[in-house]
Amino acid sequence: MSRSTERRGTFNRRLIGGFAVTIALTALMGAASIATVVTVARSTDTVVASGTRQLSDSQQLNLSIERRIDDYRAYLIAGQREYLDAFNADRQQFLAQATSLRAEVQDPIAVRLLGEVIKAERAYSVVLDPVMRRRTAITDLTDITQLNAVNVKPAREALVSAVDALVIRLRATLDEHVQTSSRTATTAILIISVLGGLAIISAVLIGVWLNNRLRRQVGAAAARIQDSSLELEVEADLHAAGRRHPTGAMDEITATISELLIASRRIADSARQVTEVTDQTLHETTAGEATLDRARDSIAAIRAQVDRVATRMHALDGKSLKIGGVLGLAAELAEQTNILAVNATIEADGSGHRAGKFADDVLKLADRTAESARQVRTLIDDLRDAVDTTVAVTGSGARAVDAAAEECGHVTASLRRVAELVSSASDAGRDIELSSRQQSSAVEQINIAVGEAARATRETEAAAAHTRKTAAHLSSLSQDLRQIVGAAY
Repeated sequence: MSRSTERRGTFNRRLIGGFAVTIALTALMGAASIATVVTVARSTDTVVASGTRQLSDSQQLNLSIERRIDDYRAYLIAGQREYLDAFNADRQQFLAQATSLRAEVQDPIAVRLLGEVIKAERAYSVVLDPVMRRRTAITDLTDITQLNAVNVKPAREALVSAVDALVIRLRATLDEHVQTSSRTATTAILIISVLGGLAIISAVLIGVWLNNRLRRQVGAAAARIQDSSLELEVEADLHAAGRRHPTGAMDEITATISELLIASRRIADSARQVTEVTDQTLHETTAGEATLDRARDSIAAIRAQVDRVATRMHALDGKSLKIGGVLGLAAELAEQTNILAVNATIEADGSGHRAGKFADDVLKLADRTAESARQVRTLIDDLRDAVDTTVAVTGSGARAVDAAAEECGHVTASLRRVAELVSSASDAGRDIELSSRQQSSAVEQINIAVGEAARATRETEAAAAHTRKTAAHLSSLSQDLRQIVGAAY
C-alpha cells in the first residue's frame, strides 16, 4: 500500500468518526427530548389533577360538617324525624368522603392529619349521641336548655380545626408539586438547549475540518500534477534542443506520464469517496432534522397538555363561583330567618317567658348559620386564590415550552444550513471527480502519443513540440483544479 493510499484511508476514518460523533449527539438530543417530554407531561397532568381533586374533597368535608351541624340544630328545635335522618346521612357521607380521600392522599403529614380528622369526628359523634337520645325522648320541648351540653362546642371546634389543618396541608402540597413540575420543565429546556448547542458546534467543526482536509488533499495532488507537468515540459524542451539522448528522454517522459496517470486515477478515487461520504452526511443530517421536528411536535403536545390543565383549573374556578352562589343563597336564608326570629321575639313579648326564650334561641341559631356561611365563603375564596396561582404557574410552564420549541426551531435551521454546506461540498467533490477523469483521459492520450512517437522516431521536432504542448495543457488543467478547490499550496 502506497503512502497516498494510507493518507486517504486515515482521512476516511477520521471523516467517518466525525460523522459518527455528530449522529450520536443528534440521537442523544432526540432521546433526551423525548424522555423530557414524557416526564414533564406525566408529572404535570398527574400531580395537578390529583392535588386539585384532593383539595376539593377536603373542602367538601367542611361542607358536610356544616350540613350536619345545621341538621343537628334543626332536630333539636323541631324534633322531626326527617332532620334526624338527614343528620345520620350527613355523617355517613362525611365518613365516605374521608375514606375516599384517605385512598388518594400519599403525603405522610396529610395522612396523619386525615386520621386526626376522623378521630375528631368520632369524638364529636360520641358527644352528640347523648344529646340526640335525650331529644328523642322528649316529645314536647318546652325549654331548649334541657338539651344543653357543655362539651359539644369544644368537640365541634376541634373537628373544624382538624379539617382546616388538613385543607391547609393539601393546598401547600399542591403548591409544592406545581413548583416541582415547573423546575422539571426548566431543567428539561436547559438540557435540550445544551445538547442542541453541542450538536451545532460539532457539526460546524466537522464541516470546517472536512473542508480544510479536502482542500489540502486535493490541492496537494494538484500541486504534484503541476510539478510533474512542469518536469514533462522541461524534458520536452531538452528533448527538442537535443541536450539529452533521445531514447533516455523518451523513457523518462513515459515514466513521468505513467506516474501522472496513476496520480490522476487516485485523485478520481479520492473525489468519488469524498462525494459518497458527503452524500451520507447529507442523509444523516436530514435524519437529524426529522428527529428535531418530532421533538418539536412532542413539545407542542406538552403545550396542549398545559392548556388542558389551565382549562380544568378555570372550570374548577367556575364551580367555586357556583358554590359561592349557593352559599350566598344560604346567607340570605339565614338573614330571613334572623328577621323572622326578630319578629317572633317581638310577638313573644306578650306570650310569656318561654316563648321569648325560644325566639332568642332561634335568633342565635340564625346568627350561627350566617356566620358558618361566611366562613365557608372564605374557604371558597381561598380555593379560588389557589386556583389562580396554579393557572399563573401553568402559564409560566406554557411560556417555557414555547421557548423550548423556539430553540428546537433554531437547531433545525442550523442543521439545514449544515446540510446546505455538505451539499455544496458534495457538488464540489463531483466537479473534482469529473475534472480528474478528464485529466486521466488527457494523460492516457499523452501516453499513447508518446508511445507512438517512440516507435516512429526517438527524436523529431514535431514529437517534441506535441509533447510540450500537451505538458502545457496538463499544467493548465492542474492550475484550474487548484483554483476550484482553493488550495493554499
